[in-house]
Amino acid sequence: MVHCNNSTLIHSLANDYCSAGVLVSGEAREPLLDLLFLTYPYYIDRPSRLAVQECLRAILRATTDQEDLRRLVARLQRECTKSSLAPASAFALVGWCSTILQHFSTASIPLTLILDVISAHAKVLELCLEQFVRPSVQRAALRVTRRALRALFVSENLGEEVVRESIVRLTGETRAQRNAPFIGVISGVTARFESRKAAAEGVKTQVITFYVKEVVSSRTAIPSHIATALSDFFATYVTKDDFEKEVLPSLEKAILRSPEIVLNGVIP
Repeated sequence: MVHCNNSTLIHSLANDYCSAGVLVSGEAREPLLDLLFLTYPYYIDRPSRLAVQECLRAILRATTDQEDLRRLVARLQRECTKSSLAPASAFALVGWCSTILQHFSTASIPLTLILDVISAHAKVLELCLEQFVRPSVQRAALRVTRRALRALFVSENLGEEVVRESIVRLTGETRAQRNAPFIGVISGVTARFESRKAAAEGVKTQVITFYVKEVVSSRTAIPSHIATALSDFFATYVTKDDFEKEVLPSLEKAILRSPEIVLNGVIP
């Protein structure tokens, strides 16, 4: 009944306020966002997710005020970093983040706001990739994430800077281990995007340092979706010389210190 009621509410909002091309008035934006943030933990069907994303687009189309956007992004960050998000809720928020990033890719938006959304997106993507989550949800979350990154990276004005600064941001955060899957997706997208490979290549040292610190040197068991998250990065950007100089010494020390962690997690 809860799902039904919320689905009905969502579609009513979408039909009344968020149809394609409609601009949401300033007076309606905050109440509409309040309603949308209340509903995302309850809807599980694709039509509801798409309806909410259309509402978000209508809200974003209606404002260029940076304070409005900062409030929206700050609220999104709070939701994405909650400690008790269910996989369905995390997947819904992956869609929100992707929708917002795609809009930002064509708007005049401060880079700091884009990076804030990317940071939030990384947290909910990681939740979607945990071992017990359905493979279909994992694949969909990755597909939606790649779509947002391609939209950002193709931008002539923002593309290279977003590649560099997103990696710097994600590798430098506190408790950054959860960002590994998103960094891996960035690596995979740039690997297939020739004009952005150089930007990713320029910050590969930060990713190697991140990997050594957060994965190789971890004193606790590493979930498989984190341990293997940087496979595209290693396949594309790390040379044999890089590995022998930057990774292998730390890996050897880690094996001596905690062989059960390294051999059962870091090295699948």
